[in-house]
Amino acid sequence: MWLNISMDGSTQYFNVYNTPGYSPNGDAVMWVYDNFSSSNLDTSKWTSYKKGSRKSTVDIQNGQLILSGAGVTSSANVVLNKPFTNGIELAVNETISKGTSDVGTYSDASFGSGPLAGVTNEVDLDLWHIYLYWLHTLISILRLDNMVDIDSSSETGWWHTVFSTTDGSFQSQGISRSIIWVNSSTSDAIMPNPGITLSEYTGENLPHTVAYSYDTYGNANMSMLNVNQNRLPLSIPDPYGCNQFNNVDIYYNSSGVFGHNWWMLITTHYMYSDRKYENACLYYSDDGLLWYAPPGVTNPIGKSVVSKYDSNAYGSDPDLVYNPTTGKFMCYYVIENVTGNEDIKDLKVRTYDGNTVSPEMKVITHGISPTVLYDNTTGIFYMWTVDTDSNPNVIYRYTSTDGVNFSNKQAVGQSSDYETCHINMMNHPKDSKLYALFTFTGNNNLYLATTSSYTDNFTIQKSPILRVDDSSSATHKNIELSCSAGIFSNDGNILKLWITAKDINGVWTAFYTQATQANGIWKVGNFTTLHAPVMTVKNEKCLNTSKQWMLSQGDYVNNKGVIRKINEIWGYKIGHTPKVKVTNMGTYMQIEVVPTDSRTVTDYQVMIPASFLDLPHQNESLDIERVPNDSENVTDTHVMAPASLLNLSSQSDSQDSERVQSGTATYPSKGVINWKRQNWYLTGGKANPGNNYWNISGAWIDNQDRMHLTIVKNNSIWECTMLSSQNTYHYGTFTWTVASPVYTFDKNSAIGLCTYLDDNNASTVGISRWGDHNGNQLWYSIEPSKIKGNSKAYLVPSSIKGTNTTYRIEWKPNYIRLTSMQADGTIIADYNNTNISAIPQEPESVIMNLWLMAPPSNGKNIELIISNFTVTND
Repeated sequence: MWLNISMDGSTQYFNVYNTPGYSPNGDAVMWVYDNFSSSNLDTSKWTSYKKGSRKSTVDIQNGQLILSGAGVTSSANVVLNKPFTNGIELAVNETISKGTSDVGTYSDASFGSGPLAGVTNEVDLDLWHIYLYWLHTLISILRLDNMVDIDSSSETGWWHTVFSTTDGSFQSQGISRSIIWVNSSTSDAIMPNPGITLSEYTGENLPHTVAYSYDTYGNANMSMLNVNQNRLPLSIPDPYGCNQFNNVDIYYNSSGVFGHNWWMLITTHYMYSDRKYENACLYYSDDGLLWYAPPGVTNPIGKSVVSKYDSNAYGSDPDLVYNPTTGKFMCYYVIENVTGNEDIKDLKVRTYDGNTVSPEMKVITHGISPTVLYDNTTGIFYMWTVDTDSNPNVIYRYTSTDGVNFSNKQAVGQSSDYETCHINMMNHPKDSKLYALFTFTGNNNLYLATTSSYTDNFTIQKSPILRVDDSSSATHKNIELSCSAGIFSNDGNILKLWITAKDINGVWTAFYTQATQANGIWKVGNFTTLHAPVMTVKNEKCLNTSKQWMLSQGDYVNNKGVIRKINEIWGYKIGHTPKVKVTNMGTYMQIEVVPTDSRTVTDYQVMIPASFLDLPHQNESLDIERVPNDSENVTDTHVMAPASLLNLSSQSDSQDSERVQSGTATYPSKGVINWKRQNWYLTGGKANPGNNYWNISGAWIDNQDRMHLTIVKNNSIWECTMLSSQNTYHYGTFTWTVASPVYTFDKNSAIGLCTYLDDNNASTVGISRWGDHNGNQLWYSIEPSKIKGNSKAYLVPSSIKGTNTTYRIEWKPNYIRLTSMQADGTIIADYNNTNISAIPQEPESVIMNLWLMAPPSNGKNIELIISNFTVTND
């Protein structure tokens, strides 16, 4: 479902009623829209052209735009009359039939300006191209070389229709051949490295949606929309040019490292049976699919040292770890070679600091397939390797404080009868267990394993997480899976996987897929992707010039007569990424649109997943009402086009959308919740205080705008909740009103209401018995609390339950005062610290947490309700 709005940096609200209102209107909502429902081409939107033959087809038939060349050398074309400069994406829902696997068939989308080159009299061009065809055929026979594609009537070496000023052209040479980019009106065609083909996503006569865009940064992008399958291809620039990869590791950080979230260390696969081409390469990505070499990196970074090894030495088995202490990546790989009777396996590491790759260092361990986890709490590197010198192979675990010198070697077992070949470790955000991906000698499938600690044996899931003959893959058949990598989603429900596999043709490829759990078994299955990239190319030369879109279907000399049937076209503006939240208000749905920048933009299209608008018996017509700000009077109603109209009815959640359910309650989205005019960030994973597991979904806001923090048992794990404020403060008065009877809470629970910079700069109101039924319940501390006078404890009378109590921290330049009061204003405890040396002098965040020092003594979940929070600066 699409919403047309204008943005000026402020949040807007829209109420959606399931009552007869305005009918969906794609023309009113989209930048451009056509579903070809009339019997003739709408000439107010399109201009049609035929090239090479008057028998080429540009026609409307049965609600479809038909584009088809007439064989020999011809094309059918439509030009969108509406011009643009940048920041537009054009989506085309279509099917392609007849000879789509042939390189002589072209489904194009071009953008440029001026008249079309080479489009004159159809009959003349028809005869001219027939003449060229026979002439070039004769030349190719006489010269015994491949036929050259020439069209002297055009300004380009490519025969197909182009603008006289061609800024860019996306070309699919059939659905099974490479994608080509032409970036000017001369014959400078280049092949993206590697080229992803449409056959990765679709086939003959299968409906699909291709999106072509030219963004505000000068990037020309081609994507497939709303893809539902079990794998997405990766675009990785191979320094050797063979585009084959066979071992991979992935690092992800939601906050980014060196400006990017995703990092990969992967080995190119050897070609021509020459293993010296198998070496480790470092890349970054912003989506996990399109990968680029980072600054200062010349790949491969993990290649053999020629002076020490012979020419057949190679680098394999990469592993990538970020060291937060040094702020550098640790890039591990194994240099392998067989010299005489000696099997060399030297484990190496290089560091990368965002600009420079360090010299190679020898790692003090032994074996292949190194996999490393870094424990942020202890600062210890844990490495597992596979020792292939043993018979059978043995897994060893080592520890290190610097990531280079490892010791404490310990053998680790695994439950499978197969011999371990590769292993790759993973942390789970919700589970105390460690996870690993396994491959085995003599078994070409991929398996998932768990271990309860750094030192315990591995338990292998009995059924593979991915089989080489996976029946859900309609387009690919593999015969071997190699060392692969995985990252769990924040909620732990999805295992994101980067797989390296050899297909039935012996070609090694890397692809992305996802696994989910059902009945305790993890397995790869189909998933939906909103934007699956095909290619992207930088082209800034036409960034600010006026241009138009053109869609074409052509044939070369093969005379295939390929038919391009276009069902629907919709265009929309891009360049802004507003966040969308949909809340069920009972009788209507409320859409909140939050811009992520302050720029002014008019008539901008915002997509809302149809599944979010779960109004009962939803009609085609919905009444859309914008909620006015206090200072404006709004009478207009905004129009929505339903997603079903735009072939996105099955669209799943997108990364910029949030669905809020259960009446008017508000829940976190990706670990963030908005309360009291700011975002609050929920802690995840395992961390202090208490070395607890933290739940990024553990807080919610009720219909009275009260914040709830929870302690819940998830399977066997107790998960606590901690919120950190978006804003920081330098002095002020911080006041919390607590609705819960906190002095009756379980003896093993603790509540913290704090201002916090670090462990030496913090002020805390703490409520806990610290495991003692009869102990003090109220604690004040100013860090470092070990300084005399910086902490106080109070025994609260049993008559005070804590319901509707108020807690205040007054942080001033010359004192800190901590106060607790009952609902009637009666003071429970008051403490004023005037020790200037103990008063924090740097800005601090606000922390609210509910946590455990041991499992609840009564085994029950705990919920803390904070009814209000304010900050004042007197």
